[in-house]
Amino acid sequence: MSTRETGLAPRTVNQSNELIEAAYSLTLNEKRLLLLAATQIDPKKPPTRNVAIKVTAADFADTFGITSRGHAYEALEDAAVRLYERSIRSIARTKRGIPVEERRWLTGRAVYEDGMVLLEFNEGVLHYMTMFSEQFTSYKLQQVSQLSSFYAIRFYEIAAQYKRVGERYLPLDTLRDTLDLGDKYSNVKDLRRWVIDPAMQEITNTSDLSVQAEPVREGRKIVGFKLIVGQPQQRSLL
Repeated sequence: MSTRETGLAPRTVNQSNELIEAAYSLTLNEKRLLLLAATQIDPKKPPTRNVAIKVTAADFADTFGITSRGHAYEALEDAAVRLYERSIRSIARTKRGIPVEERRWLTGRAVYEDGMVLLEFNEGVLHYMTMFSEQFTSYKLQQVSQLSSFYAIRFYEIAAQYKRVGERYLPLDTLRDTLDLGDKYSNVKDLRRWVIDPAMQEITNTSDLSVQAEPVREGRKIVGFKLIVGQPQQRSLL
């Protein structure tokens, strides 16, 4: 692997809307590592094979407010090892329920005792982390650095897509697929209590967006949620 330094302004995450809406599940630290690495990808250059991106424990700790560098490296190392086994899938399925498309996030990874990891992204995934996609969303990493759950970050990304429009309807099945919930929180009441409501509150309290999730019903049955996206007054992390 060869490392790359970029002269880009740091801490901007670029993702295609297809990537934001794809199905995958990560731990919080895996998602944080992914985003920190994403800020080092030049969005204006075509994806390049076999280029490894360096992430240090010091940077990881400073970005996400982890006070112990030792704990930061343990979290970073564990996230790099686990991320290597993860994949991302399209929501579209065949008649047999198999995802139409699936890719690994990484083609390689390396961890070092001096507090550093290297990530080598799948070239197919890199395409969705640049501006070469027809539709993409950009946001400042700082806006999600204090979010304490994977689900909150995912909801922020979905909301950021539609902040100019101001709202987005998510059918319940689509929402569950995007968050890769599987059999978890099959009861909508539990889904709202443990996933949706905490995410909405945390996004509104700590980021540059104000987000509410309004249930959409057919009769008495909740069939989806409408995200109402705005900006909190007198708060900016930019």
